[in-house]
Amino acid sequence: LAWPDRDRKKYNASIVVEILQHNATKPESEAIRAEQQVFNIVDPLDLNSEKGLKVNTGDNSSLSDKSSYQPSRARAKALTQMHDAKAMALTTLLFPVAPAMSKIRVDFSLYTKGNQQFVAFYSPTRVMTIAQRTIGTTQWRFKELPSKLKWDNHNWVVLALDESDRLHVSGNMHGTPLVYFKAARPLDISSLAPARMIGDSESRVTYPLFLAGPRGALVFYYRHGGSGNGEVIFNTYNATSRAWRRLHDGPLLTGQGRRSPYMTLRRGPGGDYHMVWLWRETPNANSCHDLCYARSADLLRWETAGGRPLPVPITFADTARAVVDPVR
Repeated sequence: LAWPDRDRKKYNASIVVEILQHNATKPESEAIRAEQQVFNIVDPLDLNSEKGLKVNTGDNSSLSDKSSYQPSRARAKALTQMHDAKAMALTTLLFPVAPAMSKIRVDFSLYTKGNQQFVAFYSPTRVMTIAQRTIGTTQWRFKELPSKLKWDNHNWVVLALDESDRLHVSGNMHGTPLVYFKAARPLDISSLAPARMIGDSESRVTYPLFLAGPRGALVFYYRHGGSGNGEVIFNTYNATSRAWRRLHDGPLLTGQGRRSPYMTLRRGPGGDYHMVWLWRETPNANSCHDLCYARSADLLRWETAGGRPLPVPITFADTARAVVDPVR
């Protein structure tokens, strides 16, 4: 997502979606590699510049090809990357979605499934808004949700589809009760409505995120508590019963009331989940320490980089086995 044409007087901007398109005549494997490469762009293409296209090719070299230049168009730019010396592999087009709040930077969310695309953002009046379109068209449908952003850049908004293609949305929280919406019908933003998740440990929520579990089930995780006193909780969704449950008996990471973990999680190309975190003693970021790492094949059983099992919940007492860098 991008926020061009910022208007500093009105504090709003236009939100646009970056659409990746590959040459359909190229083998699928090459197209996939090209789509992955686009995220390594060092400098975006300035269509009015004379510098050419600079791309990170993965080996610390770059390409420059002025033949890929195209004229500027209103609210639409084409970014072309050379996959090899013979053919263009990828085109990125920018499409306008709607005006968006931009006085503070809050992360928005983009999700694509098949020919349906969804965007979650805050409108110029700071109302949580969901947009939906069919790929190949420029017509967006909108749904405003009963949640209004204040002035806190922690309050990002995220969305995802479950296995039955029903939409889930959460956001606008910083140590506050869970804000969560669920769609009643597949691929239909108009059916979104406030919903209950589990009801326990949901009074002080921050940093909500969705991801796909190892077998495709929707997973939701968040921090409960506060900075210097919190824990990370995982829930998993059953699309048949349309109900959430805890993924673990308790939190995955816990500061046990004395500190808080700050973590990030990614799924690697081999299917394993990789988690990195550090501990914070107080709300002061200077109190962060001990960069740690763990991995899991199923989000249930975790181990260190050396393959030693870690108990769940993972606590500060387990840090000695998981520390990558004992930064202070």
